[in-house]
Amino acid sequence: MVNDRQINFDDEGRFNYSVSLDQRETALALYVVDQNGRASKQCVTKIRAKRTRDVKPQLRPSGNYYALIIGNNDYAEWPDLKAPVDDAKAVARLLHDRYGFHIIPPLFDKTRGQILIDATRDEIIDTLYKVRRELKRDDRLLIYYAGHGSIDNGTAYWVPVNGKKYPGQWIALDDILRNIVKPMSAKHVLVISDSCFAGAVAMTPPRVPPPGERREEQLRDILRKRSRTVLVSAEGAKETPDYLGVDRHSPFAQTFIKVLNRQSDPLLGEELFKYLRQGMKAFPELRYHGLRPGYKAIRGADHEEGGDFVFVPQGPAAF
Repeated sequence: MVNDRQINFDDEGRFNYSVSLDQRETALALYVVDQNGRASKQCVTKIRAKRTRDVKPQLRPSGNYYALIIGNNDYAEWPDLKAPVDDAKAVARLLHDRYGFHIIPPLFDKTRGQILIDATRDEIIDTLYKVRRELKRDDRLLIYYAGHGSIDNGTAYWVPVNGKKYPGQWIALDDILRNIVKPMSAKHVLVISDSCFAGAVAMTPPRVPPPGERREEQLRDILRKRSRTVLVSAEGAKETPDYLGVDRHSPFAQTFIKVLNRQSDPLLGEELFKYLRQGMKAFPELRYHGLRPGYKAIRGADHEEGGDFVFVPQGPAAF
């Protein structure tokens, strides 16, 4: 019996009972009566409806979100790495499933999946130029690189899997930003580099206005402005760890995934950076070596003051 009403059980001993709930507590009195009319001790349960929040109008930027993801583990002349491929796969899955990004597939060997895994110099450069040609004015692009990085004469480089010990086969990050990212038609471009020495690239503070009470209006204004930004796993010309043995991801990727998974509202690149900087303090090795992420506008790439990359989640936060 529930509230003095007889309840019928199904074959598995379950039953359904409907009750109207409001914000006040509603009492349910449950007890069982056997064939002889003997009743069990009454059990009183109090329940209440969950407090609901007003549904916010969803921000829907025009254009499409695209992501070019590169993960390099298996090197010809450099020590192999452990984390980048797993990092790249996890980031691609997160951006696609929770943020609605279209993941740009490789131009060459499609058997390696939908991201660039163990990519050569030509594969990276050719794919970047193809993306530059095809993006439209209102599109948004995120480029994520995980792999070896190096520095020569103050210039930061990505090292492809066929890179030698000298810079001839490396990819200058400044060249990518100046010759590929700057001329793109896309409204927003964010380059993320989880590699050594990437923080040596030429950058300036993005100057994003602090969040105000009129959050949605502010976001719409930011979305209208052109942005070209770069996020690096370690600011300055510093080495950054590939893998610390606790998780299969690098410290940067592990924190990046955790932060984006926890969002249920739109997130600015500047806000992501602040969450990353705070979250990466949890790694003693990074604190010991003074390693912390960096986020800046790309110098000389026609970044518009007040513009920023905006992540718009497509579903509830995942913890």
